[in-house]
Amino acid sequence: MEFFNNDKAVRLKSHLDKYLVADDDEQTVRQSRNGESKKARWTVELVDGNPHVIRLKSCHGRYLTASDEHFLLGMTGKKVIQTVSDEKKDVSIEWEPIKDGYKVKLRTKGGKFLRANGATPPWRNSITHDLPHRTATQDWVLWDVDVVDISVLDGEHLMSNSSSFSSIQEDYSCLSSPSAKSETKRTSSSLSERLWKSSLVSQKRWPSIGSERPNSHNSLKQDGMEFFDKAKAVRLQSHLGKYLVADEDEETVRQSRNGASHRARWTVEFVDRKLRLQEL
Repeated sequence: MEFFNNDKAVRLKSHLDKYLVADDDEQTVRQSRNGESKKARWTVELVDGNPHVIRLKSCHGRYLTASDEHFLLGMTGKKVIQTVSDEKKDVSIEWEPIKDGYKVKLRTKGGKFLRANGATPPWRNSITHDLPHRTATQDWVLWDVDVVDISVLDGEHLMSNSSSFSSIQEDYSCLSSPSAKSETKRTSSSLSERLWKSSLVSQKRWPSIGSERPNSHNSLKQDGMEFFDKAKAVRLQSHLGKYLVADEDEETVRQSRNGASHRARWTVEFVDRKLRLQEL
């Protein structure tokens, strides 16, 4: 219990070096490498009358819950979800921290443990509560705990994002304005089939590739780095009008029309006049 205190937030990191996160659907939970997201923070609540258990509340105000629903029919392991509990005596939202070296196991009232699954889909990145029946899965129920003060985190989040968030909104509105759209149409259809338009998202507005008037494909290739030089994040739009997005499985990428999603934004890193794109 020394890892957990009231009015604190914790991040739980699995044996796969991924964090327990609460999805935006306010129901599912999974593992993610993005520990900086607020979805990876869980508020700790102590339980009156039982000093040995805790409740963990997501950023959506819902509790981490050990459900009775099987993750897959005929397979071991039951779902862990987010729920809103009207009754504080609901034992499905109570977890008993058990110290194991420098790590923690979280045990349900039924004696099972919060487990981070690996392997192939649909198990990959999933969270269940189960017993480690095999030696190979003993570590799957062990979690590293990062304890952080909520007030400090919120303050840092507001300071670091207040200016950039407003500028991102300006960039999106600029990119969707009629004048920007008319400029984009100047690119020939044959060229657009081979190129991605880059919508740059940073504290300074920059034109998309479609707003330039290249004399040739070679000139675009030579000068293409200028579109990324001062960008902090970009969106890449294909000739189909869809954006390059990173899937939640943290492995695949695809096209989507939802350019407003954070998964459509890519941070820019430079390496010897070449660049790397990382999911934001």
